[in-house]
Amino acid sequence: MKIFAWFVSIIFSIAIVIIATVIFTIGSISAYSMLYMSSNETSGVYNSIINTIICETEKSCFHEIGHRKDDILDWPSMSPEFKLVVDNYINWCIEYEAQDYYCMFLIGFYGINGNDYKDTGWGGYSEVYAEIYEFSKYYGVSIPWAFVRYYEEGWQNDN
Repeated sequence: MKIFAWFVSIIFSIAIVIIATVIFTIGSISAYSMLYMSSNETSGVYNSIINTIICETEKSCFHEIGHRKDDILDWPSMSPEFKLVVDNYINWCIEYEAQDYYCMFLIGFYGINGNDYKDTGWGGYSEVYAEIYEFSKYYGVSIPWAFVRYYEEGWQNDN
């Protein structure tokens, strides 16, 4: 019986250490996220490791939900197809001097279409994806037809 009690106390001690480690890790990630937010003039962050969104405004929440949707759908923003659609859309905007909402924001967007984002540390196609989602939800602006499929289940199978 003493061996069983000793074994249970060891298991219990190990469990306590694991739980404390998890709590500390989550707390550190959250603290890091808050530090990141305050130091980078952003008002939200999505952490795919612990599936957590931290946001300060409704608008930034929609942006972070866009990143979460990107994650859930297996990162369409990182697909060559999405990048090509974005680039082609920008070229169309430039060629036809289009003044629609998305043309205005995509032309000159950091990290795409030859625009550098090293100075800002922000940009690229995953940010475009989240911004499009944010605009569609917060401002009620329809997602352009060329992008719609990348916000739906099974986007990989549609050609």
